[in-house]
Order: sequence, then structure tokens, then C-alpha cells
Amino acid sequence: MLARLLIFKHSNLKNMLNKLLLSIALFITSNITFSQAKSTSYQLIGYKNIAAGGAQMMDENGKKVKNNKVEYKIFFTTTTTTKPCIETIWINQKKYNFTLSSITKLPIVQTPNGKKKILVKTTKQKVWQLLIGDEMENSTPQIISTKVTTNELLLVFCSKKEIALKKLQELTPTFYE
Repeated sequence: MLARLLIFKHSNLKNMLNKLLLSIALFITSNITFSQAKSTSYQLIGYKNIAAGGAQMMDENGKKVKNNKVEYKIFFTTTTTTKPCIETIWINQKKYNFTLSSITKLPIVQTPNGKKKILVKTTKQKVWQLLIGDEMENSTPQIISTKVTTNELLLVFCSKKEIALKKLQELTPTFYE
């Protein structure tokens, strides 16, 4: 009788231990899965295009002024389709106004001087474009963060997450007559 009781308790304990181990494994697996789903990754893609030319401009003292205008093409990809909240964009240590636009047609191609250049490849990720506006007044803060000074491009999200690009790629310059 005692032997049966010990065997019953042993098998009952074994079942409880198996259930506990299974529950722990399920808990760990679900936490890893959900934590990966919450994190969003970003890839920043940036270009600058110098547009130059036209009639020579002069300042009020008669000195020649460069006729160069820099145009920026800034894109980034996300692993989620939710519209990101971007607080600030810094380009060459200056803060700019911007508009965020969803890109639906990929790839994004530019054809200057007959040469095809793919700016953004076809991807399964969501692609956004930052349409750069005017430089903001008083855009240079008293204390500039190291990320602003060491990167040509810095995006600051509303969550205070930052992504940076050390150097913008230069596109073939555009010349006007």
C-alpha cells in the first residue's frame, strides 16, 4: 500500500514538474516574440544635390555670390506601417521644417544626364520621405549635441530616439543656364 502511494505521488510530482517546465518555456517564447514585435528598426537614406548656374549673382557690394542651392532627398524605411512621429530634423547642424510623406511606388529612380540612379530600392519595408522645407529661425541651439555635430543628418523622433547618417551621398550636380 505504501509503495502504491509513493508511486502515485512520484508520477503526480513528475506531471506537475512537466507542466511547470512547459509553462516556463511558453512564457519565455512569448516574451521574446512580443518584444521583437514591439521594436521598430529604421534605415536612413540621404542624398544632397547641388543645383548651380544661371546668371551670376552679386551682393550689394558688387562681389560675386555663389549661385549654388542644395536640394535634399531624405528617405527612411521602417519595419512597421504606422506613421512615425518625427520631432526634428538636423542637416549640417541646422534645424529644418519638413513634411513626412508615405512612398508607395518603388524603386525611386533619378535619371540625371541620362544616367539611371536608384535612390531607394524595392523593399518589403514601409518607405517614408522627408520633404525638406526652409531652415528654422534660431535653429542652432546654444548647446549642440555631439550627434548633431558629428553627423550630416540627424532625425529625432517624438520618443527621443535618434537615427543619424554620417554623410549624405552626393548626386550628380544640376547646372542651369
